[in-house]
Amino acid sequence: MADTAFTSAGSGPWSTVGTWTAGASYPGEDGTDTATIASGHNVTLDVADFAGAISLVTVQSGGTLTIGVNQTAADIVALTVDAGGVCVFATGASYTLRLSGAITVNGTLTMDASGAGSKHTLEFAANSSVGATATITIKGRSKTVATQFDGAPNGTTVTVDDNTGWEDGDYLCGQKTTSVRDRKAATLASGKTYACALSASLQDGGRCLNLTRSAVLIGNTSKALTVAAGATVSALEYVELQNCHLADSSTLAMLTGISVYDTANQYANIICGANKSLVDCVGYLSTDPRMIGMVNGTASAQVTLTRCILLSSSHGALCMTAQSTVCLTCDDCEASGASLVWGYPAQGAGVSVFYARGCHVWGCPTVAGIRPVSACGYLDNCVFGKDIGGNDSSNTTDIDITLSNALLALDHCLLTGGTPVSVGTGNTCPRVVSTNHGQVSGARVEYQRYGTCTKSTAADFTAGVADVIDPSSASYPFRYSIWFPCDTGKTPTLTFNQQAAGTLGACTVALGYSRCGLTAIATGGTITPDTDGGVTQHSVTFTGTTDCAGEVEVIVSVLDGDGSDTLSIGDIAVSGNL
Repeated sequence: MADTAFTSAGSGPWSTVGTWTAGASYPGEDGTDTATIASGHNVTLDVADFAGAISLVTVQSGGTLTIGVNQTAADIVALTVDAGGVCVFATGASYTLRLSGAITVNGTLTMDASGAGSKHTLEFAANSSVGATATITIKGRSKTVATQFDGAPNGTTVTVDDNTGWEDGDYLCGQKTTSVRDRKAATLASGKTYACALSASLQDGGRCLNLTRSAVLIGNTSKALTVAAGATVSALEYVELQNCHLADSSTLAMLTGISVYDTANQYANIICGANKSLVDCVGYLSTDPRMIGMVNGTASAQVTLTRCILLSSSHGALCMTAQSTVCLTCDDCEASGASLVWGYPAQGAGVSVFYARGCHVWGCPTVAGIRPVSACGYLDNCVFGKDIGGNDSSNTTDIDITLSNALLALDHCLLTGGTPVSVGTGNTCPRVVSTNHGQVSGARVEYQRYGTCTKSTAADFTAGVADVIDPSSASYPFRYSIWFPCDTGKTPTLTFNQQAAGTLGACTVALGYSRCGLTAIATGGTITPDTDGGVTQHSVTFTGTTDCAGEVEVIVSVLDGDGSDTLSIGDIAVSGNL
């Protein structure tokens, strides 16, 4: 049959001949056709694999294309949704629209897969766009996107701390170093244990990410979905990006739970305009040197990342920018195998101002954990060379400011292995300043600088082991962090056993940077070590009630007394938190 231009005659299934004005067939049944859905008509796509092909589907103003099938072939080349037109994925089941070209949306696009049993997938093979007149909603089911391994994976099964919202077949990933990283599909075995052949070398307490979402955008060789300024975006929540990047310049303030990863050594990232907050977003990227992690900030942007995590191999960054006027905040974020912040040197510009609080950077082999250009940065309670579970995975370089003049201030940060920060030699005035200790020539390990902490056998403790803190300064405390998870609306109690040797200086307990809405320590803010060396229980209660689910940090600060003193801490327990 010759190629035919079809126009809808009324509402109905795509495969019903009476839905169309042309002849005794439907678009794509034979030949290479075009299809136009006219105003007032709702046509439901119900063909999984066309015998022919469709060069273009146009949804006119007032018309609706409903995706109601899981397509097995990309027989539609291009889809255009005019202003006033609608493309909507039916709810309640799995529906996939596959395009061998681009989607252009100037009307409404809705992918709401937040309900149970629903999964919506849009595949496109050419750069696609959402215009300024468009309205889009792309939303999947909420889930825990990042948790920790409960015991090291054994190569056959993995057990995780929190699998809320996880489903059979979800892709899990973890990383210790750039050479020990894995992504595998998982099938629930029992409880929080999955049949999942992740690397047995991944560490106990290490990070585990869930990359699978019920709303999925799939590109082909690094294609983009660009959302223009002026577009109305009601939600970008729990969306999975594969081999594509999302460039969002809309007025949407928050992107939540987005997963980005690649399967073909191509880009997979989020490119943010100004005034964006990314929350609980995760990325797993390959070895392609063009990789940009989570965000490429645009000029004059203010971008905030909260609890965002990137697991990579040897390049890229959780936040990379080629602009010089970006104000960036990273709060409780993590980067492994890549930089946390990288001002892209090829563009001769970089992050102008950034603030990182409570971030972890580990396993970064070839580029620095922090690599700013012309930056003014402040790092507060950041840890380099250790993952969130406290496992060692050193960075080759923690901080590199050799590319241009920069000023970085460190406050209570842990650096890899005591190695001085790289500050370079060919610049006018590079500076790394330790704000709590005064400026030093290459700030060194701040925690270990004022003492050591070793895990030792301790028969007096119930667990038979304890962490032995040996402070080295009577002025600057050794800081020992205790973390525990907490649900919303809780006022927990923390207990631990403590045992002293020698004459210690002051030992105090305070909330750290992560507190979930708790406001202060109510009781237990001071430890009074026993003078007879016995073991006693120390109880810490809090003021306030948690306003979000997450992790709470409690910091024990220990000062030196007579030079031969130690404080042992063990048998840590928490109640009222879950």
